[in-house]
Amino acid sequence: MIIKHKDNDSWKELYPKTLAGNVKLEDGRSLEAYKEDVDSRFPDNLALWEGSRYPTADQTTTPTKKLSECANGWLLRWQGYTTGEGLTTNFYQYSYIPKIHSRHDPGRPIRFVLAQTNGMTVYKYVFTHDDRLIGHDTNGDGDNSNIALSGIFEW
Repeated sequence: MIIKHKDNDSWKELYPKTLAGNVKLEDGRSLEAYKEDVDSRFPDNLALWEGSRYPTADQTTTPTKKLSECANGWLLRWQGYTTGEGLTTNFYQYSYIPKIHSRHDPGRPIRFVLAQTNGMTVYKYVFTHDDRLIGHDTNGDGDNSNIALSGIFEW
């Protein structure tokens, strides 16, 4: 809808100013309060852990936020790894662990299927608890050693 007003014998469009604090929604909240509520759902710092590990059975990774406390769950970042050198800046891949898993068979392994060049398939097994991940020794064997866990993020 266009609103016009008369100014010196001609009609001009009028653009009323609406402040978000003055707009009320059906539930009684202001538009500004609604915006703050939506903004608060997104974390300021998504990185819960960063580093480098296969992870193997003797490697426990503890993110700074429990799985059940995240908005949707954990996002795992995998990337290329060269034994003796460390992480490489290639083969980035991501895997999700939904927060529902903290209530559904916690501590049971989840298998992630990752890919590399030349058709190589990498399998990672991670025992997922509400507050930590524990790896499996096969994560560091053969082709599986070409990709490592490099970050855990909230999503």
